[in-house]
Amino acid sequence: SALLFAVCFFMLCPSLWLHAAEGTLQFSDPTGKVGDEITVKVKVITGGAAIGDGNVTVTYDPAMLEFVSGTNASGGNGTVNLAAAGDGTVSELEYTMVFKALAEGKTAIEASDYTAYLYSDETLNLTLGSGEVTVEPGDGTQSSTGGSSAVSGEADIEINGKKYSVYNDFSDALIPDGFVRTTLNYNNSERTVLQSETTGQYIFYLVTGNEDPVMALYDQDNQSFALTEMVSISDESYIMLLSTGNGNNLPAKFKETEISLGSLSFPAWQNSEDGTFYLLYAMNENGNESFYQYDTQEGTYQRYPVAAEGDGVKDTTTVTGKVVDFLQDHIIVIMAAVWAIILIFIIVVIVLGIKLRHANEELDEVYAENEAKADPKGSRAVTMKKSRDQFIGYRKSDDDDDLYDNDYEDEYEDDEIDYEDEYEEDDYYEDEYEDEDNFEEYDEDESFDEYEDDEDDYEDDYDDDVEEYVPKRKRNSSEKNGDDDYSMDFIDL
Repeated sequence: SALLFAVCFFMLCPSLWLHAAEGTLQFSDPTGKVGDEITVKVKVITGGAAIGDGNVTVTYDPAMLEFVSGTNASGGNGTVNLAAAGDGTVSELEYTMVFKALAEGKTAIEASDYTAYLYSDETLNLTLGSGEVTVEPGDGTQSSTGGSSAVSGEADIEINGKKYSVYNDFSDALIPDGFVRTTLNYNNSERTVLQSETTGQYIFYLVTGNEDPVMALYDQDNQSFALTEMVSISDESYIMLLSTGNGNNLPAKFKETEISLGSLSFPAWQNSEDGTFYLLYAMNENGNESFYQYDTQEGTYQRYPVAAEGDGVKDTTTVTGKVVDFLQDHIIVIMAAVWAIILIFIIVVIVLGIKLRHANEELDEVYAENEAKADPKGSRAVTMKKSRDQFIGYRKSDDDDDLYDNDYEDEYEDDEIDYEDEYEEDDYYEDEYEDEDNFEEYDEDESFDEYEDDEDDYEDDYDDDVEEYVPKRKRNSSEKNGDDDYSMDFIDL
């Protein structure tokens, strides 16, 4: 019963299985003077997925700051409510809060509560950060209680034709997992930077004008910078988008364009067959660089292997290259078509075989009917196929034939012996009349005439008996060949 109840309960609560996405709540750390209005910027960032609703409750010290106005913000007396909603095309929500500085010093702005969702209604877990507002004296001098300047040095870093300064005093909320805060000497100055615990890669926070700080990867060998945006893939992995990749080795269906993610724009290659997919160049947490396919509908990233130059690079400039590219891009469809053709061929062969067999059977029937009409008595068939079954007197069993022949021969031999014995008894006639002197006497003797009559009678009887025991098949064969003793007749089978 308990198990059944649990199953029913979880079926009624499918939201319990939803995997919560990860995001970040970020604050800016502005600096102002007493009496001035200071703008604090807040962002809810998903890391690439389309964002839905985001509501945040922010607290501040009303003795240091006075809430004046804001974008997607309302409140006062130490609390500000931030509320905004995405349209399915952006991955972050932006809020602004304008405060009037009441006293010099530093004061914190923190998030006390929040609710956030992706555009797909998936719960969004936020890593909460906090902001710090520095209020300086109204005459422009730094307060004795104030800290160092958030910006270090002049705008001495140029990226893509734009000047940036190093942003030193970033809050801990801007430190991603897997990185630590450290210092690095750049241009003869100590700069506060981030360092990867895995690869040792350095990341600078850079600012220009009143814009929010951005991340830049620093290459110590070349002393160059590359703007980047960190995208969380899972709890333990991330990628950093780069603007250094090129699409020379990409398939022809990907067309070069740009895509805005966060506060930066990156070169991207859009799939011309499905415009919801883009390829972006990025580096993972292990320092390995590769292309990643970005799904704008799901807000997900997946590594997309591309052949290196000179190693299986697709040639799309020639007819052969285009054909090979087409085959590789549509291999599944082509294989399905090939198997369909093979299956159709097998079916056609089977059908033709069945039809040919039926045609042969019909031809055999037609030939049989024509032969029957041409030879109604069947004499041709008998002539073409001679068999012992055609003869009268043929017996199916060889044993029966042997028995019949043996019986006939025994009986015939017995009769022949009787006749020979009886005939030999009369031999004395010849002996008696061999003498020439007595021949004339017996020539006229009636007894000799009687002997001749008897001999004729015996011969007639003998012939009758022989005819009786000669097999019918032998008599018939003889008669047909002009012989009185043997003859043969054919029968219609």
